[in-house]
Amino acid sequence: MLPIILVTKNKDEVNHFLQKFIKENKIANNSIYSISPKKKEILISQLREIKKEIMLTTPFNRLIVIYSFDAASEEAQNTLLKSLEESILKNQFILVVENEHSVLPTIRSRSKMIKLKQRQLSNYPNSDFNQYLSEVEKSNNYRFLSSKFIDLDKDEINDFFLKLIVYYRGRLILKPLSAIILKKTLKLRTLIESNNLNSKFALDSLLIFINKVFKMKE
Repeated sequence: MLPIILVTKNKDEVNHFLQKFIKENKIANNSIYSISPKKKEILISQLREIKKEIMLTTPFNRLIVIYSFDAASEEAQNTLLKSLEESILKNQFILVVENEHSVLPTIRSRSKMIKLKQRQLSNYPNSDFNQYLSEVEKSNNYRFLSSKFIDLDKDEINDFFLKLIVYYRGRLILKPLSAIILKKTLKLRTLIESNNLNSKFALDSLLIFINKVFKMKE
């Protein structure tokens, strides 16, 4: 399996790519390893720990994700290069970077480069989205939960949450209650990403919460 260099500045796009990759390749949660920078850089000691791990045989595919790999020194990158050369089978490396040119040419030449493009947050116009939220805020019942507008799959629900965040962040001054909704939205989205909460249930709960917040104001 060729290492993947994932080029993006958007954390949400990284999460979306990884969730899809893990699902499509049927990688178990206990076979996923990740490294993030310590003191703003990837340390050689961190990469040596990964080297020890991949030397152990396993019947399952491993996924090793290294975030901000472009923050690794040349020496650290060379340490990883040896691991890439020594162990390829059953070990899938994904190196997340903002600047691919900060990665050694010897690693780039051995990897598959994927540049993520920012996805559209929704397939519906902003005016429709705003109108629907206005309905949610003012409704005296929960009919908005049966709207075809929120008949969405998991990826679309993630997009809906992102757009909610953008919407209420832009209204923090005009609508002080937006801060409460933002906090709830971010919390539920985190629970969805950790696979602890059903995305459809989370969306319905959030919409009910938004409705109650604005009804209490009245």
